[in-house]
Amino acid sequence: MKLNLRRATLLRDSSLVSMGDIAFQLIVFFMVTTTFMRDSTQVDLPRLPLSDKTESPISVAIDAGGKLHLDGQPVDTSGSLEGQLRTLLAGRSSAEERQVRFRCAASLTQKDYRSAMEAISNAGGVIAVMHDPEGTP
Repeated sequence: MKLNLRRATLLRDSSLVSMGDIAFQLIVFFMVTTTFMRDSTQVDLPRLPLSDKTESPISVAIDAGGKLHLDGQPVDTSGSLEGQLRTLLAGRSSAEERQVRFRCAASLTQKDYRSAMEAISNAGGVIAVMHDPEGTP
């Protein structure tokens, strides 16, 4: 009578493989459920009352051609823009009063509008970047 002396091999990798499968399935599950949850969330954002708005906001705009405009009037250079802004901001002390609304064309690069933003900062203005939420020009 012969004894079967073969040792049983342990399957150490099998438990790790199944754990990896479970982790992958959990990741996929949470990715799918968070995608669905984004569509169902409705948030009502607060509206700013009309009385709290600044009475006479200063606006600086740069059109697609790179021309500067201060309150709708064309300005030659960013140096003259800084001087005009200093005179407009002279009597204003709080940050809300020194707010300057800045808007530029979407086709411009950062180097095109950097000098205007530096002029606003150097004049003591607080920059408020304006954009179109609908994406219309």
